[in-house]
Amino acid sequence: LHKFFQEDTMTWDAERIMKDMITGSIVGATLTITGHPLDTIKVRMQNSTEMTSLGRIMIQTMSKEGFRGFFKGMGSPLCTVPLINSVVFGAYEFGKRCLG
Repeated sequence: LHKFFQEDTMTWDAERIMKDMITGSIVGATLTITGHPLDTIKVRMQNSTEMTSLGRIMIQTMSKEGFRGFFKGMGSPLCTVPLINSVVFGAYEFGKRCLG
């Protein structure tokens, strides 16, 4: 256990941590942009009063709202998910380096 508390294992490399955090932000934004349309379809299927299929919901959304309809409400997740992922990636990689 003394290995974890030695001075040489607790490296503070700000450049590396920033790279990890930027990577986490990019991953979070990509995840939000690619996953949000599927989540929108899922929510619309759950809120539908009749039995509908994936294809029917997609066609209805496209005809009534256009392509932008799949991305409604994405502003908030697009702000928060990359922020959360940047902290998670940074902390995880820093912890990995500290533990060897």
